[in-house]
Amino acid sequence: MMNAEQRIDTLPMSVIVDSDLNPKIPGAGGVYLTGFGTEHRKMGKITLEKRENGKLYANGVEVVRYLSPNQMGGKIIQGHSLRHELKNKQVLNACILDALLANLQLIPDSWKDGDQTYFWGTIFRDANNSQCIEYLYWRENQWRCFYRWLDVEWRNFRPAAVLTSQPLGAECQKGESK
Repeated sequence: MMNAEQRIDTLPMSVIVDSDLNPKIPGAGGVYLTGFGTEHRKMGKITLEKRENGKLYANGVEVVRYLSPNQMGGKIIQGHSLRHELKNKQVLNACILDALLANLQLIPDSWKDGDQTYFWGTIFRDANNSQCIEYLYWRENQWRCFYRWLDVEWRNFRPAAVLTSQPLGAECQKGESK
């Protein structure tokens, strides 16, 4: 019989995700993936992999947490404006978030820094037709997810999960500014 440490070491460090499927609907109801302003960017089959360097990769491309220049240096941006800025970036969708929550060993330890990592590739709406985005965060020694409305302000602790193959304005690095 294996002990718990041995089992953790044998968990797979990669998983294949069909990001074209509809993601799980966040919360206990009242959130929808249909209607005005919703979006689900399909990315096909994605192999998520955590490499020996501790970083997450999607189809061999590094996943980073991106901050808009308008979120840095004490600046605040409104969610709809940030959505427009992210339009040409390869943002990850909620299917990737679902896969990470089902395979916690793939989430980089560096993401436990108190920031909330957003998955802008899927825009839901709530019962009031407010658009919202799901995010992943670490609290009380466990991974959690929730969603945030686009109508509110976005600060420097709310990066987007993106692929590095697109030109980036800034990577989210604690203590570093560009």
